[in-house]
This record gives sequence, structure tokens and C-alpha cells, in this order.
Amino acid sequence: MTTPRILEEPFPSRPVTLEDVQNAFRKAGCHSLHLKELAWNHDGKRQIYLTTDLSSFNLFPNRLEDSPPMPEWMTETQKPKAQDAKRIYGHLHFNWLSLEGNEENASSAKLIYYPQYPEVRLSGIMKGVRSIPSEYLREKAGEVYENRLLFLGVRSDGATLGMLIVGHEALRHEARQTEGYEHEAGLHPLPIATGVNTPKDRLLARLREINLMGWVKGRKLVQGNVIEYSAQNAVGYTLEALLGISANGDNQPDFEGYEIKGYTVARFGPIYKKAVTVLTVEPDMGVYREENGILRFLREWGYPDKRGREDRQNFGGIHRVGHQHKDTRLTLRVTGFDPAKPDRLDPDGHVSYFSEDGTLAAGWSFRKLVRSWSVKHGRAAYVPALAKKESNEYFYGPPVLVCTETDFLRVLSGLINGLMFTDPAIKAENWSLPTRKLHVRNQFRIKFSDIPHLYGESERIDYTAE
Repeated sequence: MTTPRILEEPFPSRPVTLEDVQNAFRKAGCHSLHLKELAWNHDGKRQIYLTTDLSSFNLFPNRLEDSPPMPEWMTETQKPKAQDAKRIYGHLHFNWLSLEGNEENASSAKLIYYPQYPEVRLSGIMKGVRSIPSEYLREKAGEVYENRLLFLGVRSDGATLGMLIVGHEALRHEARQTEGYEHEAGLHPLPIATGVNTPKDRLLARLREINLMGWVKGRKLVQGNVIEYSAQNAVGYTLEALLGISANGDNQPDFEGYEIKGYTVARFGPIYKKAVTVLTVEPDMGVYREENGILRFLREWGYPDKRGREDRQNFGGIHRVGHQHKDTRLTLRVTGFDPAKPDRLDPDGHVSYFSEDGTLAAGWSFRKLVRSWSVKHGRAAYVPALAKKESNEYFYGPPVLVCTETDFLRVLSGLINGLMFTDPAIKAENWSLPTRKLHVRNQFRIKFSDIPHLYGESERIDYTAE
């Protein structure tokens, strides 16, 4: 390897401070910011290493695909290599950002998970791009140019913004002085703003305003209109409506990059003992997914309603990995993940219900679960509330549990360890009639006190304190 040279004229040519970078990303609407110091072997050909786990899929919104996209020039006989099929691809809405606020799209940008290493790399960020000189990211560029800094921000529309700064040693030094910075780590979180008014500050300030409103009626925000709502899950919808979040919104995080979860408590303060839902997702494997599969699934593994409600077939109850359920006779299993090697998974793995004879009754592929977990759970806030059921009112108060730094491998470890479980609520009314009515809700739940096991960082905050 040759010794990197100091640029005669850095890129960009004018002096750049960390505040300049923060201002550019904040003005572009970003709610989070990370820095990757590019090593000598980080270039367009060898790609850019981000993380050894799957946390990158939570940090940067992406569209998961089972296989790499087929270029237009590739014929049908030119199939992807076998090792390509074992990878997980997350396609990004990636724009290059300049200090002046200009953006240029890199349409081929994607995340790639390589299970054999394991690691996630950033790829395709230079194809068709004109605003970034290709020499800074071409093959072996790291052997020529030093102090290559790649800043990555995320904004609420799901876009990932990138900014490349080359040759600014003072900026690198300034970034390394930020609190908690670890030079040897892969991705370094940076504050999106100096001082106050961070996304977390704005979330806590809005929760403080909601707390001061006192008791509020249950509601739901639908296409800009507030409607009264009193169903069992109204505590969550009411909080979202107060935060301006539509019930029919997109799949991006709810508020300032945070997924918002409301739940009811008897009183504020003590750690909640009950379970909360963290994922609601339909199976994509097994008998369940066959034609008329849900009916067969209920027929073979469901049971008559235990409260004596006539002509109703149910499938429910807590299912933990490795334990056969006494009513459904199914056992939940995790295939493709070895707890002795918790840093990697087989992309073809799945979480599934198996019958006594080995039939896969219903299951979720890792790819689908990674997609569901990565969409919204990069950062989450769990907000407690008191409830008056008779008048359909809620009062939101402290403390809020704020969680960050997660990845799907933590979910699998939680399932294997019995902390996380499935708790389905599937029923068919008028079971014996052709006009039977199906209701399905497949959910993954965890005791509230165990939620921190799913995240790298968590803190309970009294947002009402001055």
C-alpha cells in the first residue's frame, strides 16, 4: 500500500467545520447523522464496510429484496451466483448532499449483508453520479487520498443523504472530539445539531405539551381528520393523533425518526410488568400461506372458543421457542440462527410453527422479519398513559422509555432466550357457515421490562421535569 498523499486542494476547497456539516443535514430535514471514516480499502469496487451486525438496516431506511437486481443488459440465462442468493439486499433512496444544500440521486445505492463474514457494506453510491469526483472513491483511492470522511444522514421521507469530505484533517479532528466517539468503530453517531433542539429534545417537548393537556378523548387521525376512537388499541392511536401522525401513514418512523408506542398503566412510575406488542406481521411461509390456508390452519391447529361463544374457532396463546403449546399442539422454532454465533444468521432462515409430524404450519422468513423490524424500529419511544375506559379518556405521563441502537439479531436472541414470543389472535366467527368472518392478528410480544434487551441503548426519562 502506498502512503496517502495530502491533497493540494481538499474537497470541497473551502474550510469546513462540523457545524457546517450539521447545518447542511439539518436544513435538508435530517433527524440523524453518522460519520464513516473511510479506510484505505473503502472504494467503489470493494464497497464501504458499515457494521458487523444488521443495525445498518435499521439506521438507513431501505427496501429489502431477496436477490440483487438484474441489470438491463443481463440475459435470462445469466443467473446470479450462488453466493449472491445468500445475501440480503436493502435498496436505498440515496442522495448526495452538498454543503450548499444541493442533492443528486444515486439510484443504484444499496446495503448488502454478507453472512459469511458477517458484515454490511454500502454499495452503488457512485454509479451515474456527477457531483462527486469519482477519483475519491474509485478503486484504490484510499491508497492515494487521506482524511476521506463520509457523513450519512436520514430524514423523515426515508431518504439517506450522503456527504463526502476529503482532505480536511481539522474536521476529522473536530469530529473525534465529540462525546462517545470511538475511532476504531465502524459508524459513529454524531449530534445533528450543537447545543439543544435535537430530535429527542423535540419529542420530549411535544410529550410535555401533551401531558399538560390533561385527560384527552380517544381519537384517531385519518387522512387529516380527527375521529373519535375507542377500541382496545386507542391508547396508541390517540397518542399518534396528538403528535400529528396519521393512522394511514407510510411505513416510516412516526415522529422525528422515533417509532411511538403508547400503553396503559395503573399509575405512573413503576416499571410496567405486562407484555407489549413490538411487531405485527403476517406469516409468509407454510400451510397458512396456501390457497384457503388460513381456514386449513384453523381447522387443523385451532380450537373452539373457550368462553363458549357459539360457532367460533380460535388460534391464540403465548408460543415460546422450543415449547409445544397445549392447545394448538404447535412448537415455535427458529431455523438458521445459532445462539452460539449470535453475530450472524442464514438469510434463508425463518421463525415458524411446526406440528408434531414436522409440518410447517406457518412461518416468517428472516427476510420478511428483517424488513418489518428495520422499517420502524431504529429508534423507539414507549409512552405510558392512565385510562378512563368508561369515558374513553387518556392521560399521558412520565417516564418515557427511549430506545436506540437495535438490529434483527437482537430479536432472534430474544426469541431463543424466551424473552420474546408470539401471541396470535386469530378467530373465525360463524365457523360452520360459508359466510364465516375471519379476524387475524399475528403479533410478536415481549414483557415491557425486557424491551431494553432488544436495543443497545435505553433510558427512562421524566419529560415533565424542568
